Amino acid sequence: MDELNRVIIVGAGIAGVSAAEAIRRHDRDVEIMLLSDEREMPYYRLSLTRFISGELKRENLFLHPEKWYQDNRIDLRIGTTVLRVNVAEQFVELQDGSKIEWSRLILSVGASPFFPPIPGKEKKGIMAVRTLADADDLLERLHGRESCICIGGGVLGLEVAEAIARLGVKVKLYEVAPWLMPRQLNPKAASLLRKQVESLGIRVTEGALIREFIGHDACEGIRLGDGEMVMSDLVIVTAGIKPETWLAREAGIEVGKGILADDRMNSSANGVLTSGDCAEHRGILYGLWNAAQMQGKTAGENAAGTESRFEGIPLSVVLKVIGIDLFSIGEFMPKEEGYGSFEFEQEGKYYLFVTRDGHLTGSIIIGDRAMAYRVKAAVDKRHDFPPDEYGSAEHFLLYFTQNA
Repeated sequence: MDELNRVIIVGAGIAGVSAAEAIRRHDRDVEIMLLSDEREMPYYRLSLTRFISGELKRENLFLHPEKWYQDNRIDLRIGTTVLRVNVAEQFVELQDGSKIEWSRLILSVGASPFFPPIPGKEKKGIMAVRTLADADDLLERLHGRESCICIGGGVLGLEVAEAIARLGVKVKLYEVAPWLMPRQLNPKAASLLRKQVESLGIRVTEGALIREFIGHDACEGIRLGDGEMVMSDLVIVTAGIKPETWLAREAGIEVGKGILADDRMNSSANGVLTSGDCAEHRGILYGLWNAAQMQGKTAGENAAGTESRFEGIPLSVVLKVIGIDLFSIGEFMPKEEGYGSFEFEQEGKYYLFVTRDGHLTGSIIIGDRAMAYRVKAAVDKRHDFPPDEYGSAEHFLLYFTQNA
C-alpha cells in the first residue's frame, strides 16, 4: 500500500481555510480533508453583522464557492463533528463512529462565545452571535420586535447593536467596563465613539453591573446592580470568546489558555499543528481575523513541508464601527513611567500617539483610515521617532502627512 499522505484540518473558519489554501499552493498531490461542524460552507465571520442588518446578501458571505473546493481537490465536509483525536494512532473519530487516519493534523477549531457567570444565563431568550446559524436565529427572533437588550460594548457588541438598530429595533446596550471598547480605546476616544453610537438611537449604559437574568424558564429581562429591572425577553450577549481546547486536552496535547503553539504553529504532539482562535502563541490569544489567517497560512505551509514561521503581530484593529473608521494598536494606555503620550482632536477626528525610547509603541486614530494604515506600518517596522524631534501630536501628524 502507498504511504498515507493526508492532511486533516478540523475547523473551517478563516484559519482552517487559509491552511488548506497554503497546503494546496505548495503540494498539488497531498490529500486535504477540511472538516466543519457547521452546516454552511466556510464564510466571512466578520460579515455576519452586515448580513443581519441586510447590507450583505447571504450568497456574498462565503469565502469560496463550492466549485473552488472541488477544483482544488479539497474534501470539504460540512456538518461533521470530530469527537476524538488519537495522536498515537493518528486518526480522528467522528460523531457517527467512523475513524479517519491522517499523516498531519491541523486543529483550527476556533472558539465559542463566553457567557459571564450571571445567575440565570441558561434561560431561554439569551443568545450569542458567533455563527451563521446564530445570525439566522437572531433575525427570526427580531421579526416584529420593538426592542431588545445587548450586553457587551466591545467590537462585536457594538456591531451587533448597530445591525439590530438599523432594522428599526430599539437597543439598550450595557457594558460592564467604565467605557466602550476598553481593550482598544482610552476614555477620550471611547467618549467620541459613544456619541456616534447614541446617534443611532442605541441607549448606552457603561459601568453596568448585571446581577441576574430574571424570569422562570425563559428570560424576561435583567436586574442591575442598583436593583433596577430592565424588561426584555431577548438578550444578546457579546462578552468575548473562549478557545475550544477540549479536543486537544483529551488527546494529551499541551493546553494553556489555548492550544500551545510554537512559531511554526506546531503543537506539543508530533504531526499536529494548530491555528486561529484556539491557538495560544507566545502566551497570546489573538482572537483576530488577520492573526487567524496568518497562523492558518503558516500551519498549512509547514504541513506541506515548507519552512514558515509566525512570529506574532502587534495587537491592532482597523475597522469601521458604527459608521466611523477606528484604529488602535499596541500600548495606548501605558502604566509605567518613561512613555510619551500625545493627543490631538479636531472636527470629529481623534489622534493619540504613544512613544517609548524613540519608537511609536501605541496609537488610536478615529476618523482617518489613511493615516491609520501609515501609523500601523510605522509601528510594525519600529520606525525611529527621536524624542527631541517628536514632542507633540502635531509633529507626528506632519510626519505621516508628508510621508503618505
